Amino acid sequence: MKDKKKTVKTPKAKSEPQTTAAENTQACTCGCGCNGKCHCKAKTIIAAISLVVAFCLIVGACFGMGKCNKQLKVAIVDLDAVVLNSPQVRALKVDRTTKAQELAEWLQNAEKEVNNTKDTKKKDELLKKYNAEFAAKRDENTRYYNEQLRIVDANITQIIVTEAQKLGYNFVMAKANVIFGGDDITPQVIKAVK
Repeated sequence: MKDKKKTVKTPKAKSEPQTTAAENTQACTCGCGCNGKCHCKAKTIIAAISLVVAFCLIVGACFGMGKCNKQLKVAIVDLDAVVLNSPQVRALKVDRTTKAQELAEWLQNAEKEVNNTKDTKKKDELLKKYNAEFAAKRDENTRYYNEQLRIVDANITQIIVTEAQKLGYNFVMAKANVIFGGDDITPQVIKAVK
């Protein structure tokens, strides 16, 4: 007769996983430490959409009408380089770091207060109160960062469009999605972003 081992499942605590800056940087494609949650994800989505749109435009323009009436002039842009050289992105990173440090200091003070409380009931109430406050502060920081990131992304996109139009391009693709072809206008875009 085989022995059956009983396993007891313990519920996992609902808390944010603690990661170091090095771990975050490894998961981030641009080195900002976002763990792939900020503009890295957005850039991937934008790049995929631009690739599909490019294909549809080229096929529609060249094969749908039977011939190409207009010269298709394609530009490519290294989005990572543009983002890394953007003063807006750098300022947003500094702001995010400052807010994270402020939140960490607040959390340390809250932990000290909880640890200095001797009454178990009052300690539990403080823990509940501070956990709720921490979640609210963290969520507010995340909302603020995401909104600012959306604004920066829209600004960079507009700069890319403006530069491409000035240079006579009628199509722009992310350099990461292009195997061959296209004129690299990254230096002009970086200059305009600064």
